[in-house]
Amino acid sequence: TAERVVVCLNTQDGSTVWRREYLSAPFAKNRDNSYATSTPAVDAKRIYVYWTTREEIAVLAIDHAGKDVWRRNLGPFESRHGSGTSLIVVDDLVLVNNDQEGPSFLAALDAASGATRWQLQRRTDNAAYSTPCIRQTPEGAREAILTSSGNGVTGVDLHTGRVYWELTNAFPFR
Repeated sequence: TAERVVVCLNTQDGSTVWRREYLSAPFAKNRDNSYATSTPAVDAKRIYVYWTTREEIAVLAIDHAGKDVWRRNLGPFESRHGSGTSLIVVDDLVLVNNDQEGPSFLAALDAASGATRWQLQRRTDNAAYSTPCIRQTPEGAREAILTSSGNGVTGVDLHTGRVYWELTNAFPFR
């Protein structure tokens, strides 16, 4: 059905604390993919989920009581395989890596409000499904590291979106 479900379980006995269901329409994807491939991220205040359809890249924040805090539509998603990247939360930012067959970008959303703090346009190629990682440089700064066939390996300033470095043509295939 493509319905998306977020479930909160009690860690002591496994009972369901709350359950949220979000309707969605089925769409074409790779048979080895799922509508729930992306992993939610959690911080002390909220749970963040990332779901796509051809019409919408949806990023949602849900509080720990199961109530919606905010929802963003970051535009359509284009891939013959469906999506599969996972977002991450670092400091007060939610990083959304969107390397797709349509307009691609890396976005940093404010964790409390969902507002865009910065957005970095990326080269469009085959859809890529890398989850950003954080690396601490020898100088003590932190950068987001991303991979894709269109951009290779990229190091990005976590707070401004400025590209520190890029190793292009690193991946001749997806």
